Amino acid sequence: MQRILSYNNLAYHLHLLGDETAIEFAETGLALAREKGVIGLQAYLFSTLGEIALAHRNLDLAHQYFSEGLEIAERYALRERIAGLTANQGLVVIQQGKIDLAIFHLSRALVLADALGTQHLAVQIRIWLAPLLPADEGRLHLQEARGIAESSGRLSLLEEIMHLENQQKY
Repeated sequence: MQRILSYNNLAYHLHLLGDETAIEFAETGLALAREKGVIGLQAYLFSTLGEIALAHRNLDLAHQYFSEGLEIAERYALRERIAGLTANQGLVVIQQGKIDLAIFHLSRALVLADALGTQHLAVQIRIWLAPLLPADEGRLHLQEARGIAESSGRLSLLEEIMHLENQQKY
């Protein structure tokens, strides 16, 4: 299990750094998880693979990976992954211009993230959701995000909030 998680963590961090080899590590981790029958960890690997595909604007593949991961997460009641993968589905449909569907996915993910107390994810979802909503509602989400980010010391998220506030004139 540690090797599988290590492949996923390495892939995710390489992805964040923009390293094209990220996909190789995620695919290796997924192959190992399948070989060893470790189904639950596949949800994390599908999430990482989906984020890589989304970054490359391969929306169909990203949707496929997120859907496969979500199916596993729901089967194994991996509530944090359900929230994260649901939010990721929202990001895919934003790229497809399906704003109402994006609001649906992101709102559902936000309810889950708040219920779990996953502060980083809850703040990130509010940041993604705010520009899609009417100005007053979006401003409220950003205020909530700011409060959580400030109280938990999430400086990178505070920077995102400030950027969005300046961009959107909230």
